This record gives sequence, structure tokens and C-alpha cells, in this order.
Amino acid sequence: MNELESSGVKDQALIDNLKYMMEAGFTNFQVNKSLLMRNNNDVAVAINLLCNGMVTDSMFLGQQ
Repeated sequence: MNELESSGVKDQALIDNLKYMMEAGFTNFQVNKSLLMRNNNDVAVAINLLCNGMVTDSMFLGQQ
């Protein structure tokens, strides 16, 4: 939760989805945020990618 507060995210829908993912056990804030941002804040797509092992480090290179 500290990462969420210090991240400067202003979009309430993104905040809600980040909280949902954390509550569901997906606790890597940076990965969750990146996946949501890459997939139009679609939490179902983000979780599907994580569950199916379709996340690689190369997806996040150069992203802050």
C-alpha cells in the first residue's frame, strides 16, 4: 500500500484495480501497475496474463 500511496497515481479506477489485485494476492505493485496500464486498465486481462505465465521482464524494460 505504501507503493500505491507514493506512486502518484491519480486515476481512481486504476487505484481501485491495483487494490483489487493486491487483495487477490498479486502483490508486485510495479508489475500490476504496468500490466494494467498496458491493457487499458482491464484487471481481467492483467490477472489472466499473470496466471498464465505470460509476463516477462522484457515487457517492462524502459518503463518507470
